[in-house]
Amino acid sequence: MSTLAEINRYVRARLGEHRSDGARFADALRHRGVAVAVVAVCAALGALLVPGLQFALAVSLFGFVLWAAVTPLHATPSVRQDLTAGLALSVTTRDVLATSVGVASVIQALGDPALTLNRRLDVLEANAAADDVFDGVRIGRHISHTTRNPELTAAVGDALRLRQRKTFTLEMRTPMERHLEGVAAPLSVGEPTDNQAVVLVYLRDLTEQDRLAAMRADFVANASHELRTPLASLKGFIETLQGPARTDTAAHGRFLEIMNAQAERMTRLIDDLLSLSRIEMRAHIPPSTVVDLNEIAGSVVAALEPQAKLAGATVIVHPLAGGASVRGDHDELLQAVSNLVQNAIKYGRTGGTVDVRIGAGPDGRRSVSVSDDGHGIAPEHLPRLTERFYRVNVASSRDRGGTGLGLAIVKHIATRHRGALTIASKTGQGSTFEITLPGGRQS
Repeated sequence: MSTLAEINRYVRARLGEHRSDGARFADALRHRGVAVAVVAVCAALGALLVPGLQFALAVSLFGFVLWAAVTPLHATPSVRQDLTAGLALSVTTRDVLATSVGVASVIQALGDPALTLNRRLDVLEANAAADDVFDGVRIGRHISHTTRNPELTAAVGDALRLRQRKTFTLEMRTPMERHLEGVAAPLSVGEPTDNQAVVLVYLRDLTEQDRLAAMRADFVANASHELRTPLASLKGFIETLQGPARTDTAAHGRFLEIMNAQAERMTRLIDDLLSLSRIEMRAHIPPSTVVDLNEIAGSVVAALEPQAKLAGATVIVHPLAGGASVRGDHDELLQAVSNLVQNAIKYGRTGGTVDVRIGAGPDGRRSVSVSDDGHGIAPEHLPRLTERFYRVNVASSRDRGGTGLGLAIVKHIATRHRGALTIASKTGQGSTFEITLPGGRQS
């Protein structure tokens, strides 16, 4: 835990600073002690060697004053190593208070959950992240009032008893499922009181990291599965053409047509995977050009007109009067709108109508929505529609040339444009997919 190491270094540095202050004071006293010793020696020599004791004492007194005046009040490295035990103990008590303030400030500044406990395992400090994870930390109460996780309480007890750093894992189910990794580390405070922190508990939330790892694994598995199916089909037909159907001319035409369809399916899948990868690579770079959603919608409908005629669908564009400028990437927005219109044509009602509407919202926002009058989508499927390779009906989607990546691409494009994709659908009443984007003006 790099953050915990930084906290420990900070605490040690604070202790070192205050101990140095005490050392300088003790060293000054030692220097004055040397001065007194010199005075005593001078007085003795004067009494023995010089007639007249008063004269010798006067010389010694003058030497003491001169020595005290010219001797600096500072400590050398060698003297700093010889602090007296009593002075060091009093300085350590003062350092504990200063260290407690320092640790509390660091705790509040951390982005990850962290809290401190006293020797009775009462919570003294907790930052906002810890308060969020535990759904409210009970300050001043025993740690068991905040969480009853046995791994955490055991690690805290061991850290306090053995004065050793202990690691643990924390699985939470409420208020939401979370997986955390934590460490309980003792703090060096000498003889602590109930108001002093003796144990630091620091947590790292691994929930999002684990979720992304699972998504990556699922993505690889799904992509492999999607590619394996057409590849197996192509291989089977090639082997058939090379073997039993070698001389069957009629079969050649039929098999080649199926092989071409499978090859096109693989091409679409690879194209969608590459598109998704490119969009994700540029997700942190906001678009800088200004485009018109009216023009994009018109271009998409014109390009998909042949497909709409084959499906018997009517696509109608409702442009926004006065233009609908947004700051965006022309090709990506063209792809997003095209994906939505294609889905409406494929999965809408045969002979139905698809409405492409450009709208204006608050704060200058612009939107493009695509609605169909098809069968609609059941509520349980709506939250997962933008997942990669998720399909409401797998067989129907594959038969119609779907890859399961279209809506995932749309969502990523909307996110890159600092916008949002919303989906509304009711069974038997059709569906509406809407992209909302920040408005843009020519500079």
